[in-house]
Order: sequence, then C-alpha cells, then structure tokens
Amino acid sequence: MAAKIDNKILQLNMLDQELKKLEQGAMEIEKHLYELQLTQNALEDLRSKGNSEVMIPLAGGIFVKGKIEDASKVLVHVGNKILAKKSIGDAKKILEKQMDKMMDNKKIVEEDLNSIVREMTALEEQVRKSQGSHSHAHKCECSDEECKDDCDDKECDCGHRH
Repeated sequence: MAAKIDNKILQLNMLDQELKKLEQGAMEIEKHLYELQLTQNALEDLRSKGNSEVMIPLAGGIFVKGKIEDASKVLVHVGNKILAKKSIGDAKKILEKQMDKMMDNKKIVEEDLNSIVREMTALEEQVRKSQGSHSHAHKCECSDEECKDDCDDKECDCGHRH
C-alpha cells in the first residue's frame, strides 16, 4: 500500500513540475500578446505622425532623435533576418494573425493547465484517502490484522466501525 502512495506522490510531483512549466509558458504567451498589442497601438499612432520628429529607443533608456519621412510603410520581419516593406494596414493584419495564433496557443495551454489541475486533485484525493485510512491514531479490537494496525474511530477498509 505504501508503494502505491509513493507512486501517486511521485506522479503528483511530476505533474506539479509540468504545471509550473505550463504556467511559465502561459506567462510568456501573455507577455507576447501584450507586446503585440503595444505594437498594434504604435502602428496606429504612426499614421498620425507623418513627417514628424520622434524619439527612437535604442536600449536601456537611451534614445536618439529621428524623423519619420514616410509613415505609410513599415519594415516587417518576415523571417530569416529578412525585412519586407509593408503598409500599416498589412502590418496590422500580420499582427492580428500573430495575436490569433497566440490566443489559440493560450487556449491550448489553459486546457492543459486545467487538465493537470484536475488530475492532481484526483491524485491528491486518492493519497489523502489512502493515508487517512491507513495512518490512524489507535489500534482496533477486530480480528483483521491489517485493520488492527491502521484504524481509528472511523469505519475502515475492513468494514468495522471503531
């Protein structure tokens, strides 16, 4: 019986590790969605800033002044370190597709999280019941040897009331 409990506890630990990985993945997806939304907002703002001076962020709070000469086109990373000139509308469509894909990924991760939580809850209940029926405070008076070692005031596996 102790081996079964140990196996269930091991399963719980493994599920807990998987749960943590999925939670981390969910946070990364949320972060990516937030960044895509910021980019979408920036594209919308860009439409109104044609021929204007802007502060271009370099890194770590360092900026350089720049001038937007043509606000109708942007360069979009299309993969493999390749940039393509796109209209703001086309760039927004690309962002929307990326956001849709991220939302699909988010749903999958949430379903996986819920599944693991349900599985962990069931295992925890099994462990609790197993430990509850086999780690009792005092010995009973019945003739079942296993029961004598493992029961308390409640009804145990042998069916006797103690």
